[in-house]
Amino acid sequence: MEKELHEHPLYRRFAGLYGAARMSVETTILRFRHLLEKNILASQVLAAINTCSPSRA
Repeated sequence: MEKELHEHPLYRRFAGLYGAARMSVETTILRFRHLLEKNILASQVLAAINTCSPSRA
């Protein structure tokens, strides 16, 4: 999940992580991941992203 948030602006906007074109601080992404895990939302967010993302062959 961290890699996708780091590399894709669309995912950062979805997660509410606005800022530079590329995120240089992995701490922000790690904090977001911990927040998702704390609230048991990681699997739901991943499922939503997978349904909206085109399949990769």
